Amino acid sequence: MIDIPEYEGIYKFDTELNQVFSIKNNRYLKNNLANGILQVCLCKNKIKKTYSIFLIMMTINLILN
Repeated sequence: MIDIPEYEGIYKFDTELNQVFSIKNNRYLKNNLANGILQVCLCKNKIKKTYSIFLIMMTINLILN
C-alpha cells in the first residue's frame, strides 16, 4: 500500500485491489459508481473531495516510475 499524495498518513492506496484504505478507520472505503466512473470521497481537515479511482491509480503510477 502506498500513501496518496496530499493525504499522507490518512489514506493509502492498495495497488493490488485498486481500493483506498483509511488508516484512521482501518478499513477500505466504498467506491461509488457515477456515470460509469468509480469514485471515492476523501476528507482532510473536514473538507471532502471526490476523486476517480483511475486518477489516484495514475498518480501512484507516476510516483512509482
